[in-house]
Amino acid sequence: MMLREVVINSKVGELPLSAVPCLSPDQTVAAAVSAMRQAKVGSVVITEQGRLVGILTERDVLRLVDEGTPLSVLLSGTMTRNVKSVQAGDSLLSVLRLMDAGGYRRLPVVDGTDKPLGAISTKSVVHFLVEHFPQGVYNQTSQVLQTARDREGA
Repeated sequence: MMLREVVINSKVGELPLSAVPCLSPDQTVAAAVSAMRQAKVGSVVITEQGRLVGILTERDVLRLVDEGTPLSVLLSGTMTRNVKSVQAGDSLLSVLRLMDAGGYRRLPVVDGTDKPLGAISTKSVVHFLVEHFPQGVYNQTSQVLQTARDREGA
């Protein structure tokens, strides 16, 4: 199968989803940082009544620290609202387009009621593609070896 066909025909549900900690808006950024470190992930999702209402990523935390915002501030005031998310039935192509357009490294995966199921990351997409095209990935020549080191000819 060609890369284009795999990307178009593969669904989010076929990729391994990473667990993502779920917190409530009344918890602090410090609690989110602790949850990220414990789960060894780069984001937490914020839910109300089991539905996705926000996200806080490691990039957000770095921005808050740079701005001098204390980690005791509530997630409700710092989370990103109107979160871009995907569903298990979405194509890998739509995920890649969304990640590229928004500069996202990970996206929450939700069910039909916006209940978080996990997250899909660029890392999981790369691993998925490597599984489908190991020869094409592992047989790539180093960039250093693709350029001539010495001039040839006169």
